[in-house]
Amino acid sequence: MHTVPEEIREEPFSFQRSTELTLKWEILGKALCNGMWSPPAELWSDVKFLINIRNELVHFKVGGYEQVVPIQDKHPILSKAPKIIQTRKISHAWPSRLLTPSFAKWAVETSENLICYLKDKYMESRINASKIET
Repeated sequence: MHTVPEEIREEPFSFQRSTELTLKWEILGKALCNGMWSPPAELWSDVKFLINIRNELVHFKVGGYEQVVPIQDKHPILSKAPKIIQTRKISHAWPSRLLTPSFAKWAVETSENLICYLKDKYMESRINASKIET
C-alpha cells in the first residue's frame, strides 16, 4: 500500500542505527501520511526536548555525571523544561532534580500525543486515498 522510503529500502541497518530520531519520525511520517505529516509546533518542540533529555541520560551515562560536573543552579535542560514539570529542590545534578512524577506524566503524554497524531494523519490519508480511488 505504501512506498518504502528510500532511506529504509537501501540501508535499513544504517537507518536504524545512524539516523537521528526526529529525522526517522519525519521520514516515516511523510511516507505513511502522504504529505499530511507536520506535527503542531508545540508538540514537535516537546518531542525534541524529550529526545534531548533521553540522549543526555543515555549517552552521557548520568550515573557518573554528578561526580564530574559541578551542580549548576539553572542547568539549560531545567531552563527549557515545560512549566507543567515540577523539579525537585535538591542539591544534586539536573537528572535527580528533573526525574519526577510530573516529568514522567509529561513524557508519557508527549509520546502518546505524537503517536496519536501519526495514527490520525495516517487514517486521514488512507480515507483521502480511498475517496480518490472510487
